[in-house]
Amino acid sequence: MSDVLGTANNILNNCEYSTVDKIPDYDDAYATFYYQNIDEFKTNFHETLINIKALNHSSFTLAFCETNLKADEPSDYDISTYNSEYAIDNRNKGSGLSLYYKKSHLVNRIPSLDIRNNYFECIGGRLKTNHTDLYVIAVYRFQFNNSNFLKNKFF
Repeated sequence: MSDVLGTANNILNNCEYSTVDKIPDYDDAYATFYYQNIDEFKTNFHETLINIKALNHSSFTLAFCETNLKADEPSDYDISTYNSEYAIDNRNKGSGLSLYYKKSHLVNRIPSLDIRNNYFECIGGRLKTNHTDLYVIAVYRFQFNNSNFLKNKFF
């Protein structure tokens, strides 16, 4: 467990905050993200896609938590203009992450960011752009009695 916490702590400590003025030739196409607790793909995926289209905005990255996917189901939830990565736990309820990113770009999944323990789960990767590397990380903290867990462990 301490290895997982150490990895997560290292990732968080090495994050750099940037603003658009620090990125040469900034293109906001890389910086548009949509994150949602979908509360099960099987019942809410298609309605969520309709709602995303209604926003009239094309996000570069879509991330969903509580997908509740089983190992044989991801292809049922493809989005034609996106590639996808899935973290599947095969639980009945309350877990699973999905990360979608535009097919026009490549995100290399980083295995050390595939973290799942009793407290949270994480999936992530690196997007190489013309200007910089962007790290895309989706994290979901499970319901847990100690709401100060992340504060106590990482800060």
